[in-house]
Amino acid sequence: MRTNLARAIFGTSVQIVCLFALLLSGNVVAQIASGQDGKTQLVRTDSGLPIKLVIIKNDAVYKDKDGKDNPIAAFNFYWLLEPKEGKDGSYRFGTNDGLEIGWIKKEYVTQWKTAFCFDPDIPKLAGSDRYFAVVNGETKAEEARFISSAAGHKALALITDSIDGKPVSDPDMEFVKVVVFLGELLSDQPQSQDIKKLGLEIVYVIDTTGSMMPLINVVKDVVREAAKALAAHTDIKDRIRFGLVEFRDDGIDDGFPNGKSTRVACKLTSDFTVFQNALNGLKAERGGDIPEEVFVGLRTAIEDAGWQEDNNSTKHIFLFGDAPAKGKGEILSGRPIEGVSGLSRKDVIALAHPQRTGSDDVIAKNAKHIHCILAWGGLNEGGATSGLAIETRLAREQFQELARNGGKATHNQGQGFYVELDTTNNASKANATAKLNNFSQDFAFLKNPDAKTAKPEDSVIIASIYEILNSSVSLEYLKITPGYEGVAKGRDKNNHKVANAKVMILRSQSRVVSGNLGIVYSILKGKIQQRDRQDAGTLLEELNRALALANTGTKVDAHTNLADVFMKDFPLKFELANRFSVAQIAVLDERNFNALLERLENTIKYLDDLEKKEETWQRLEMPGGFRRPDGTGEFFQFVPWHATTQ
Repeated sequence: MRTNLARAIFGTSVQIVCLFALLLSGNVVAQIASGQDGKTQLVRTDSGLPIKLVIIKNDAVYKDKDGKDNPIAAFNFYWLLEPKEGKDGSYRFGTNDGLEIGWIKKEYVTQWKTAFCFDPDIPKLAGSDRYFAVVNGETKAEEARFISSAAGHKALALITDSIDGKPVSDPDMEFVKVVVFLGELLSDQPQSQDIKKLGLEIVYVIDTTGSMMPLINVVKDVVREAAKALAAHTDIKDRIRFGLVEFRDDGIDDGFPNGKSTRVACKLTSDFTVFQNALNGLKAERGGDIPEEVFVGLRTAIEDAGWQEDNNSTKHIFLFGDAPAKGKGEILSGRPIEGVSGLSRKDVIALAHPQRTGSDDVIAKNAKHIHCILAWGGLNEGGATSGLAIETRLAREQFQELARNGGKATHNQGQGFYVELDTTNNASKANATAKLNNFSQDFAFLKNPDAKTAKPEDSVIIASIYEILNSSVSLEYLKITPGYEGVAKGRDKNNHKVANAKVMILRSQSRVVSGNLGIVYSILKGKIQQRDRQDAGTLLEELNRALALANTGTKVDAHTNLADVFMKDFPLKFELANRFSVAQIAVLDERNFNALLERLENTIKYLDDLEKKEETWQRLEMPGGFRRPDGTGEFFQFVPWHATTQ
């Protein structure tokens, strides 16, 4: 989805007081009226809601009034206008106030007959089967599962209509028709400026003890080739930094300064030549027993490599080693191998993924994703002694757990990858190199979407990036494409809530509603005593005079339901009671009148609070080739929907 749409949907957590949703669905009825100032009648459902068209194709185009083809961005929406269909079956569409934009083929759009959407924002609990699902409308077979997480993975399912054409009353409990958007995760044209500005930081952590002597040159070749591919890529070379850390054993005569068992061979740098020279200088030598101070090397990479904290970059550590790690709780052949780090596997993962305060994207920007390459050859796998094989099995267990980065599921978003590198086998070397090269290619894809087709189901780099951008979703059953249409509901088969229903509001409408209700409130607040408002005719005259002075274009009679008039096309109805005509207000007793004033005041305050929060409003993008005559634009946002009764 476009960035502005994603932020509008997920960027606010305001609580709505005393509101219920307009019944937002139904069959289309023709309501053609002569337009004014070049404006055209909107096509509406039989419940009165204007029908919107959502662009669902990345290659969509439309014809403007001059018959010229123009590009139009996917995942934006516009309004269906009368006459709604042309001779070629195209739809006529425009702005919410009836200005024509042009004509668009049906294959590029879907009709959005409500103002609802689902935000699958319920975290999946470990070991549970709780998730938001989209199913086939006919067979009810599951097509996709959406599994959100605390890291901010997101998705969107617009509720386009009810199943049977009746009004949508409770999307939590009833199946409704949806069109699915997966952010830019499955889109072939991600254009977000956030992505274009995103950086990549990689630190390679390499075991350089004596046991690596027959392996080190192969490891260096793999690292060099992968890093060189990244550095040479025109789309990303200006946004990447490399670092290098080496580690050995417990610091006894390991050749590092101050007797330490690790050192930063190259701090993170954008100068590939500096990094390459440091890599070329690595030598495998020294060391004590077979288990090594792997955790010390990782801690050094996490704490001392020179990361740009809080900046817009995705951060990764690639661990290369051939032996198990010493650490807290580690046992080999029945004996503890504690080492000097004082760290357990979980401690290392916690250091790499600090649970600091701040927004999800800030936390994600400071996370260091660990990837592990277990190198072996000769004696190290099926070698001369059983002891070495046992150590290899322990190393495999440790490396795999580190690469999961605390995740549980096989394809949980944010996990790293684990590869075994047999240095005596050319195919194994090629596989490891390809894995690292794919990593760089997936990052390049986000910079230049024409480079290749993304594979989000197995791309660790794309997963980590969308944690930062707060707009992705962990998926199972990747059978669907952007714009897939199916059915869904907000609760699962066990009646657990798995998605939040939200409703789209326009800023222009919110301002009109707030202004009109403000006029009513200003007149009524001085008439608490029934005798001050018992003359309905005088009250009506005063109200219409105020509406005329405010240029609202609205005139009411004594029996007009003011909520229906002032909130026309506004997809939220506030609990202003059924008795909201001038005639009804005139006979309210003092208690009920004060309750009405309180509801009016709360409604106005809620809308005014929304108006002040500039960051929650997003501009609706107009397509190429169209400009409003007055140069203005429309803004919108999605707010939580909560059904109540009057």
